[in-house]
Amino acid sequence: MNIITITLLLIITFLINPIKDLEEKIVTTPFLTLSYIIILSYVLCALNIPLYKWIYILILIPFLIYRLRTFNLDNFKNFKINLSNEFKILYVFLIIIAIFYYLTWIPFPKAYVDVTFHAYKIKHLIDGNYILGIRNYPSGFYIFIYILSDKASDILENIAYFRVIFLILIALSYYYLGSVFNKKLGLFMGIFALSLVEFYVYSIEEIYPNFFGFLFFIYAISFIYKYLKTNEKIHLFYTSLSIISMSFTHLFPLCMFLFFILSLSILKFKKEYLAIIFITILSLGFSYTIYSSIGNSERIISSAKTIHYDKKISYSDIITTTVECFGNSPPFINILEDSYKNFKIYAKILKILMIFYIFLFIIGFIYSINERYYFPFILTTLLTIFWIFNVKIGIYIPYFSYLYDLRRGIDNLSILLPIFYGIGLFAIYRIKKPLKNVLLIASIVLIILTLSIDYSLIKESENVFIAISNDDFKAYNWINENNITNKTFFSLYIWADGSQYIPIYTKNNLIYSYINLTFFDRYGYAMKYWSDNYNYKNFIKICKKYNISYIYLSYGRKLPPYFEDVEKDIKPNKNFFENKTYFQKVYESGTVTIYKIK
Repeated sequence: MNIITITLLLIITFLINPIKDLEEKIVTTPFLTLSYIIILSYVLCALNIPLYKWIYILILIPFLIYRLRTFNLDNFKNFKINLSNEFKILYVFLIIIAIFYYLTWIPFPKAYVDVTFHAYKIKHLIDGNYILGIRNYPSGFYIFIYILSDKASDILENIAYFRVIFLILIALSYYYLGSVFNKKLGLFMGIFALSLVEFYVYSIEEIYPNFFGFLFFIYAISFIYKYLKTNEKIHLFYTSLSIISMSFTHLFPLCMFLFFILSLSILKFKKEYLAIIFITILSLGFSYTIYSSIGNSERIISSAKTIHYDKKISYSDIITTTVECFGNSPPFINILEDSYKNFKIYAKILKILMIFYIFLFIIGFIYSINERYYFPFILTTLLTIFWIFNVKIGIYIPYFSYLYDLRRGIDNLSILLPIFYGIGLFAIYRIKKPLKNVLLIASIVLIILTLSIDYSLIKESENVFIAISNDDFKAYNWINENNITNKTFFSLYIWADGSQYIPIYTKNNLIYSYINLTFFDRYGYAMKYWSDNYNYKNFIKICKKYNISYIYLSYGRKLPPYFEDVEKDIKPNKNFFENKTYFQKVYESGTVTIYKIK
């Protein structure tokens, strides 16, 4: 992991961050660093300059020198650390959470299937130092992992680190949003952001770029309210950086941000909104100009024409799913509850806790209206209507429109939940004793229970849905130790297995369902059929045609019980490869076997 580059960037951006309030400076510096990395990367790519990491630091040096020139030693002598008690509490809580998850998650990054897509995007950046090859999909998330990675084999580990990094940053962003109105409200929002740890950790395994974009989404809302409160232009400028960063990370958070702009003025339009609308249009224009400069803007805009919706989904399904969402119910609880004994107790407890979360949501919803915090309930209402409309009719959204069916749409809506939970707890806090203390203690217990149960669910699900095992890592090491390079491996296991990471951990190519869909659609199932029926002639013919040198068989991935029947159909016939006339077994250890084609 490249700690030096990111640490230096954080230190330098902290020093040049023009915000004077220390607490706000600390909270906004990570945002400023990430925005700088993403926006500069796209500008460099538009100028056809490689993304060498030293460039990011070099460009900031003049700004740092300028800031140091204005540094006054007398001011430093009188400097006081003026941090609120609420921020100190959140900060300590974040340190404890970070250490806990660092010790429990990081030692072995057990990658889920959907990480493959992201890993290959990042590998392209490492190999080529350009965004050009992945210009048909916003690259903000990939750029960040690229900055953290020195080599391709760092990718999975850094994605695992990202889970902890994201958890800390999203809690800070919610704290900043709430603290614009009240410090205690900020603390409650930040804490409830942590209570959704299962959601962030499990869901973002599938849609990392979305949730990285949502980080900028929350900051953008914060900067707008800060601007409306202080009328300081720096917050308007930071709003622009947020919008551009969202554009370069994922369009769906940007879509939600536009709904937020609508929610601002839907009841009462103020003249200050004109500046916000202007800066939004200007930022979007800048983003589109950079995209166009990189090339093939038409491909960028129309990269996903598939609209996935199901007219058969009933309104009762929509209501049930939405209520579960507002109650912080994990999206995969029902599946796991039906499949694993260990999940039954956890699922029942979480469903009981869901009642209290719904209670907090309702209190927060009512209180936000009563106190004229209009944007949360208006934005939530608009987005809920939007997703219902999408499910029943279908709306085109660039970049993987098929992800925005009912479940995925509600997953994205869940990013707003800490706002309502925080407002709900803040409303409870403001009522008189003794009920206030009782409900506060109950809320703290709720968060602790949710964190502990979510952790148990995550660890159990990682043992089930693992796509890569220690046996695979041993096989990668063997490939490297024997200097096998520039060869093509073929994985016959139709379900995702450890072979998908061969090009990440070794210098070899792979033909596989997730990597080369065209090949697999044409020949994958045929080769499975030929191996099951011992048709060596056709099998070897295709291997020679596509320069396949090795067959990689891995059975290390554990599948849920409800996939047992599917497993029988997709598992390759290992006996087929024992024929020494056509294959030579060159490696076998644990659940991995590698055959060389003669």
